[in-house]
Amino acid sequence: RPHSSAFLPGDSLFLVTSEMSKAVVVVNFRDGTVAGSIPTNHPASHMLALTADARRIYTSNVADGTVSELDVPGRKFLREFTVAPAVEGIAVTPNGDQVWVGSNQAKTVTVLDPRAGGAAGTMSGFGMPYRLAVTPDSRTVIITDPPNAVVRIVDRATRQDRATVRIPAE
Repeated sequence: RPHSSAFLPGDSLFLVTSEMSKAVVVVNFRDGTVAGSIPTNHPASHMLALTADARRIYTSNVADGTVSELDVPGRKFLREFTVAPAVEGIAVTPNGDQVWVGSNQAKTVTVLDPRAGGAAGTMSGFGMPYRLAVTPDSRTVIITDPPNAVVRIVDRATRQDRATVRIPAE
């Protein structure tokens, strides 16, 4: 079950999660072949976030509420973080100093600090923090919340909402 994907630098490789094989698959799209894989060691590795230097991947593993950290050049699993039940949405700052992870079940966003090796804080009050993105300057995190029909624009440093944009049904 391929799901989330990201391009590696260059013009021929992209990464895609493979939920059933507990891996991120490296695909050469120029010649249509699988160029390798990186184990996540967890079932249902659903979404992925890639650092700007393409050295680290973080996957949200829905089934067991963990995040896997992967070494792209070495193509190996590094470690896991236990986060919350049903983690799905995930984003990483370009330099990799924070990983933001949304839990559909707990209705929270946890901020991981990979350098410290654990959680740096948790935000609550979401209907479902479904998808997350970090701006290229690392100053802002965007969090979509479909049940509440909003997009939250969050200051990364303070973890406070800068704005909430209502998305009308029509």
